[in-house]
Amino acid sequence: MSQALIAAYPQDDERPHAVGEPPFWQESVVIFWWDDKAGIGGYQRIGHEPYFQGGKEHLWSFVFFADGRRHRNHGSVPAHPPRGRERFTFDNRNEMHFDGSPVWRIGGHDLEIQMTVEDFFQAQDSWPRNSGTLSAQVAKGHTECAGRARGWARIRGSRLDIDALCGRDHSWGQRDWSKLRNHIWFAGSCGPGLSFSGIDFFATDGSHVRNSILLYDGEHDNETRFEVTHDGDERTGELDGGTLVLHQRNGKPLAFRFECVDGGCTLHHGYLLYDYICRLRGADGRRGYLAFEWSRRHDRPEIPAEMRLAATNGWSQKPLSGNRR
Repeated sequence: MSQALIAAYPQDDERPHAVGEPPFWQESVVIFWWDDKAGIGGYQRIGHEPYFQGGKEHLWSFVFFADGRRHRNHGSVPAHPPRGRERFTFDNRNEMHFDGSPVWRIGGHDLEIQMTVEDFFQAQDSWPRNSGTLSAQVAKGHTECAGRARGWARIRGSRLDIDALCGRDHSWGQRDWSKLRNHIWFAGSCGPGLSFSGIDFFATDGSHVRNSILLYDGEHDNETRFEVTHDGDERTGELDGGTLVLHQRNGKPLAFRFECVDGGCTLHHGYLLYDYICRLRGADGRRGYLAFEWSRRHDRPEIPAEMRLAATNGWSQKPLSGNRR
């Protein structure tokens, strides 16, 4: 794939955009992160849909712990008036703002987190602009990058320092969720010398795109092929782990295994998303983290009752594994 098909955006596009044309214009920011030493990580998304039901703002927030504790905080509220070009806000406890670097604030019952992100490289698009439905109706504008998130968490009165590997992305433009059939997405990092992401996307009109980007020892490779396997259970959402192989342009493969820490489930516009934070280990001994997501259409208004991921708001404990049928 030619690098010319990977869009480049000015740094100003990191900030909130003016609302675009109806009916499906949206804007969202996401962070996914894991600190293996502290045993804490998560996935947060703040999304604005100005034309949906008179204007809505959405929060998807999961925080996972190595000891099995989990916290989910999802919600939707009427859209607020614009808050300037420095902030993506859901409420006064959950926002991402720019203070020289992206700063995330994450809040919930007995939970407060603040992290500042230091990027490993300038944010760039990872989805090819010739990908039909994906680039035109799902991810018109998109940037992402990997980095390190440092800060703190206060959990039920106890403070915990955070030094996490992380990734983040930012999408804006038309997003017609009815065009999505299913997908697999992943993003991971072992530190400044190795970061990557990939997408395998199937649209309801039959179009398909599969692409991955790799930053390895200071060089970007936008022509990386990949193979991914996982043992996810569509009914319960349970996932133990899987394998990932990145085939570089030079023909040399990078092989990894990933082990799931925990995951959560979101239902949005008839689309069921399974999101996981995983530990990552390369065949060469490198260690890091992987955010992993897969999805399917779901024509019912509620998340399936069999779901064993974090699927209801509040604090809970990850169920013991080994109960699959």
